[in-house]
Amino acid sequence: MSQSYRQEDVQQILQLAIARQTEAGELTQVQLQEIAAELGISPADLQAAEKEWLAQRETEQELRLFNAYRWTRLKDQAVKYGITNAFLLTAILVLHWHSLLAIPIIWGMALALEVWRTLQTTGDDYERSLQQWRRKRQIQHSVNRFLDRWLKE
Repeated sequence: MSQSYRQEDVQQILQLAIARQTEAGELTQVQLQEIAAELGISPADLQAAEKEWLAQRETEQELRLFNAYRWTRLKDQAVKYGITNAFLLTAILVLHWHSLLAIPIIWGMALALEVWRTLQTTGDDYERSLQQWRRKRQIQHSVNRFLDRWLKE
């Protein structure tokens, strides 16, 4: 009885076999083309797959940058919260202005909601934030290119 494999299993087995035969687990483009030819994959299909892979890689890199930006922003907010409220709580204890306790409590709830938003990596809010970040980044790149050209003149 012959064994059958799912497509994902075949891919993993082939990846392991290729990694064993190559130094440092890397292949040249010529080697990739040779392997594709041996597997009966046309050059056009290989080129289309490579373009799709590059696009996926670019998207993954962009998402990593976006998520790193969100975490950095959250850390900044938490530091501001900690520093400001340390002084505020000291003032409350020294001056007995207990009515000001509402400020750190409300701000803390807002910070907790921001933590929740940062942990969410799917959904409409995430997509909206991602689109806003992309637009902001595009504008920054455009301004930087303009300034670079202007300064070179």
